Amino acid sequence: MTFNGQLNSELDGVEIGMWFDDDVRPNNGQLIFKNSTSNLRIGDVIYYRISVTSSGQTKQYEDGVYVVAGYNNKVGSTNIWHAPSMDTTSAECKPSITVVNGVQQKCAERLIFSETFSGNRLDTSKWTPQERFAGQPDYEFVTYLKREDVVYVNQGHLFIEPKRMTDFYGQSIFNFNLTLNLHPDCTGELDTNDCIRRNSVDIVPPIASGQITTKGYFSFLYGSVQIRAKLPDIPWSFLQFFLEPTENAYGNYNLNSGQMRVAFVTGIDTCILSGGVISNGDKTSRNDHICEKPCNNNRKWSSDFHIYSLKWTPNSITVSVDGKQYCEIGPMKEPYFTGIDGELIPTLTLLRPTTEMAPFDHPFHLTIGLGIGGHTEFSDELPNKPWSNLDPRSMRKFWKDVKQKTYPRGRLEVDYIQVFTV
Repeated sequence: MTFNGQLNSELDGVEIGMWFDDDVRPNNGQLIFKNSTSNLRIGDVIYYRISVTSSGQTKQYEDGVYVVAGYNNKVGSTNIWHAPSMDTTSAECKPSITVVNGVQQKCAERLIFSETFSGNRLDTSKWTPQERFAGQPDYEFVTYLKREDVVYVNQGHLFIEPKRMTDFYGQSIFNFNLTLNLHPDCTGELDTNDCIRRNSVDIVPPIASGQITTKGYFSFLYGSVQIRAKLPDIPWSFLQFFLEPTENAYGNYNLNSGQMRVAFVTGIDTCILSGGVISNGDKTSRNDHICEKPCNNNRKWSSDFHIYSLKWTPNSITVSVDGKQYCEIGPMKEPYFTGIDGELIPTLTLLRPTTEMAPFDHPFHLTIGLGIGGHTEFSDELPNKPWSNLDPRSMRKFWKDVKQKTYPRGRLEVDYIQVFTV
């Protein structure tokens, strides 16, 4: 057997990895590759490539991936890797229903996206850092900036650390009639409120935060997502571990094309974790398919690292934390038809047929970020809330309340993100 392995980075066509042996011979009927010098941590990804020669015939196997999920701490034990059977009809490869960037995947339970945030910069071949003003559906009080002191990578972790806009633009940023134009770096729609804001009745979004997305690089239909992270504890903040629609097949307004929440926590109560899906942004039905999980022993979700997971299939969407499922969403409606802009068609006019899991039957991509304030996530019934959701001067009142305080203080820290086929 020839074994070639690499830690936390994929093997290219000719690369020899950190583990290599081209003459592994049978021992007691087994082909075993051993290594006792490497230090592994939970979440590490081992990429490996093997070929086996038997009776003059050589079998080259598909490149494999193994994610370290735990340890065997028995004294004197040895973790060993066993070569798979030469039988090509074995159940080693279970058929997959996952589609990645339009390509049908062959095998289930295979790693299709891995981000361990190695190096000292965000990998822009996987992610686009956003540079735009926040807008619908949450209208958060945030300007998303690419600045490396807001969104940065350090020692194998991603950090998003909100700051005040005055830290970068000075107090004049809130002068009456001042216009702030994010062009030419704006990632939103140019010449719209995505990229240009003017102080008038209200001010420009007063907090700088970060958001990154895989749109344009990686999208998938059906799969399993894992995110290991330590959440912030910032008042009026909310977590954005989202799967968002790449095509907006059912319309691009008010979450008509859906949003999946791998995890969601607000800075008002970081002892309440929620997750699930939103298929309509209307307040009356927004949280119909969202589940909540309280923290254990009043230990906030922001106090430690946790692994947040979501599994998406044509029949269900489930949400878990640290391997324990707390939410399952089944079929939400009968199949229906939609018009060009996403409205429901009551007749049988054949426009775009959907499935019973619609709108979650089209490709989605990853969005990671941190929002603050806004008009949807925080009820007006919350005590000491400095703004109301329908107030046209909401950001001005929010800023008046926080500008004399040490705000914001805290950051989101992400260890790794992985997506697997199903």
